[in-house]
Amino acid sequence: MKKIMFIIILTLIFTSAAKEFFYVDYSCFRSDNDSKTRTQIYISIPIYYLEFDSVLTSTFSIKVFIYDKDKIIAEDKWKQKYSILNEEDKFSGAEIPVMSELILAPGYYKLVVEVEDLNSGKQIDMLEVPQESKMFMIAAFEDKFSMSTIQMASRIITDRPDERSEFYKQGVIILPNPSKIFGTSRPFIYYYNEIYGLNSDDDIEYQWEISNSEGGEIKKGLPENKKSPGRSLVLADRIPVATLKTGAYKFSLKITNKTSGKTIEGNNNFYMYRKIDFTKDRFKPEENMAISSKDSLELDIMKDSEIGIEYEQVFITLEKKEQDKYANLLLSGKREFLKRYWTEQESKQENSREAFRQRIQKINNDFSTSKTEGWKSDRGRIYLKMGPPSKRDIETYNTEYSDHDIWTYFTGNYTFVFGDPHGLGDFKLLHSDYPGEKSDPNWQTKIKKSNF
Repeated sequence: MKKIMFIIILTLIFTSAAKEFFYVDYSCFRSDNDSKTRTQIYISIPIYYLEFDSVLTSTFSIKVFIYDKDKIIAEDKWKQKYSILNEEDKFSGAEIPVMSELILAPGYYKLVVEVEDLNSGKQIDMLEVPQESKMFMIAAFEDKFSMSTIQMASRIITDRPDERSEFYKQGVIILPNPSKIFGTSRPFIYYYNEIYGLNSDDDIEYQWEISNSEGGEIKKGLPENKKSPGRSLVLADRIPVATLKTGAYKFSLKITNKTSGKTIEGNNNFYMYRKIDFTKDRFKPEENMAISSKDSLELDIMKDSEIGIEYEQVFITLEKKEQDKYANLLLSGKREFLKRYWTEQESKQENSREAFRQRIQKINNDFSTSKTEGWKSDRGRIYLKMGPPSKRDIETYNTEYSDHDIWTYFTGNYTFVFGDPHGLGDFKLLHSDYPGEKSDPNWQTKIKKSNF
């Protein structure tokens, strides 16, 4: 069971390595009409799947459809804009939370959510929850002691909340966490819950508990008490979970009305992901895990210094336009960029990252000196960017000229001339007709030996 749940967690965390996607979750709350339920559908879109225009603004559309058999009984469609301050923000790992609120009759339905990037005209993804799966169930709330869905949130804002926000509820802002993933970047669980069917001054006792996938208790809060202000009561809090290891968990909330003696209980699942649990000495990927997922996992746990080196190596291979675009990324942006980059490369050529590593190794073997790693040398940089030359002419022990190395690429008909004027084995680029590289038609004068 543990192994199955672990694979599910990896699938959730590394879906981005396989395709573009978004997260979806939903909650049910009582409405003013006892026969209908206020249903909130939360959608979280990673910003690195969106295209941004020249003013760094993305425009995307969201469509939500609710089906009863083959008939659409409710829908919600809208367009939305999102702006970033600079190109680096695209690789911050941030997600855009949006919400659709629908009033639905209790029952089981089919849910369809579509997200389209309007800048590129590309569909980000489409999620479909079949009706027969009974995974999209709208709860009923009669006039009795009951509770809403326990909403798992990424944050609860209590300080001067904006009442105009779509996430405003009961005097606070509840920022949803549709992935329900907590851990390294989200060390606190925030939960929100509404209790119904109360009377003023009812004495309410509540207690939360966290258990693992086998049902074993992991963590438990102390019982707390509140007086009901009226017919309903809001429970919301944050719980530190940084010590929980990577895996699947269940959050439970037990509510007792001590005035009436009645007790109800609700729960919701969540997932923990901590980078520390995936260090190389603690974790080995499943053999059947996709290569792109393995790459994403390895990049996620690599040391900062290793990320910096690989980013510099990949940066060399980028076109000038891309280099200008990604030149100022911070470390977190570089990590996200590499994950995205290798996912795209893997979709074009299998084992692309491993092939790149082998090329780096060959370059270091062939062009390293006592002072410089091969890939940092001029010859290594060109080899990394252009690949092996179609033709190579090496002149050594020439009585008239210092050692030099001439590379020709038949594709494009480009030439690169490297020279070692000081005889130290440090070949510098002297001339090339490749756009953007150093050009010096009189390069021979730089390596001509003196007669004295």
